[in-house]
Amino acid sequence: MYVASASYCFTFPNAMNTFPATHKRVLINNYYRNISPRGVIAYVSDLEEFLDSANIPHRVLTCPRFMERWPKQGFWFHLFEQIYVPLIGLKYSVVIYPYNSAALFSIFHSGSLLVVHDFIAYRRKLPGYGKLSVALVRCTQRIYQLSRRNVAYITKDIARHAKFSGKFRHCKIYLLPNTFLRFRRRTERAASQVQDRSDFILLCTGKAPTKDLAGALRLYETSEVANNVKLVILGLAGSTELVDATIRHQPTLRDSITVLPIVSDDKVIELYKSASAVWVHSMSEGFGRNIAEALICGAKVVASNIRPFRNQARSSRNVYLYRNGNHAQFASALKHLLASDYFPENLDTSVEALHKTFHDLLTK
Repeated sequence: MYVASASYCFTFPNAMNTFPATHKRVLINNYYRNISPRGVIAYVSDLEEFLDSANIPHRVLTCPRFMERWPKQGFWFHLFEQIYVPLIGLKYSVVIYPYNSAALFSIFHSGSLLVVHDFIAYRRKLPGYGKLSVALVRCTQRIYQLSRRNVAYITKDIARHAKFSGKFRHCKIYLLPNTFLRFRRRTERAASQVQDRSDFILLCTGKAPTKDLAGALRLYETSEVANNVKLVILGLAGSTELVDATIRHQPTLRDSITVLPIVSDDKVIELYKSASAVWVHSMSEGFGRNIAEALICGAKVVASNIRPFRNQARSSRNVYLYRNGNHAQFASALKHLLASDYFPENLDTSVEALHKTFHDLLTK
């Protein structure tokens, strides 16, 4: 999508910042936008929303329609990222690579920006992750570090972790945080539809090994709530294989578990608003998007005690943590959550940080 270049002035919430007129253009690789609307794709869509609102000239590259149902999408994504994006990017002042990796030749473009969400690819054991994906993430991040190119982090916590571990030491560093602009707008539209809390727990998960779905299900089946509160699972696109394999020795428990198909953002908001609790279980994340979305919708959250979730829990009284694999802690956290009231949240939209980043990128 192109947006015509023009002089403009954009006012941000809670701030009177204005963006200077520019004829420079931004290119974003959002290959998976029409394939999967959640996770990193939702984050990139929020970037698009910001650029639209600020009238910053930009174009978004996505997977061609005829390729969306092709098998082995990971392979086609890397081919798209390594060849097509940098070629189109020659006409743009800023080229954003938002998927943890970038085109190898992008280091020759002074406006290339690598967005880093996490450092999962550096773990020694990564069952279930493609070797090509891991190799390209490690390789391109290393090349960006050596060539001192532009790097953006989605949270200050990831920036601190990178600084502590010596990654991207001499690179130009930016902050490109989650804003949840699209999600907030949808939530506001649904505000008039008041939902009564129902007796079910919403587990936000996925098929990636780091989501540790089997570990979450073992916590659920040994908890007292399994006898009283149903479990609804979001993020598996209707796939039940892992659920069935994990609880095969307790077939009666299967009746208490519902695996949802792919649902719309409006349905996700409805689920957040109606669940007794939102459960986010994981071994490693760059940022707890599900936690932030649930809090925006007025939900209470029980989550794994990992670093990014701890940071979110420090700024919210509605997040209850437990150590993975600790059945007693999980039961205690869930019990306290269900017995506690919801505390009103004041969540930052982070648009001021985006304003500063794009101001620096487009006026240098």
